[in-house]
Amino acid sequence: FFLTPYAETAVAHNNFAFIDRLWKDRSPDWKLDPDYMRKLKETLSKSGTLKNALTYYRQKYGANQPSQRHSQFAAGFGKKTIDVPTLYLHGENDGCIGVDLQIGMTELFPKGLRSICIEGAGHFLHLEKPDLINQHVTDFLKA
Repeated sequence: FFLTPYAETAVAHNNFAFIDRLWKDRSPDWKLDPDYMRKLKETLSKSGTLKNALTYYRQKYGANQPSQRHSQFAAGFGKKTIDVPTLYLHGENDGCIGVDLQIGMTELFPKGLRSICIEGAGHFLHLEKPDLINQHVTDFLKA
């Protein structure tokens, strides 16, 4: 949908009602914070902001010609190892990216992969469970 030429108009329609629905789909158990959502919509309303946000998807999924650097990176994705200890956090109820994404990743992280599935969280971990996420990151960095 974000690749279509009318995405910007549709997303902005009716005071960004699309964003409310999308965020609810991505994090079904999270009660949206009205003040946060108001600020998000204000930001997306600023000139060029929504277009730039959608450009991420357009670039990633092929609507725009990828840069040579991006193409080189993408060609090696999943083939090269990540040679630093890594923390991977994923919400068990993520309505955007399935929790099974992490299956089979361990071999790509020879220096260690700590993978944690966050119960009762969806796609926006840092908003839904900020204290828990901060604790996991702090513990990981201390280790």
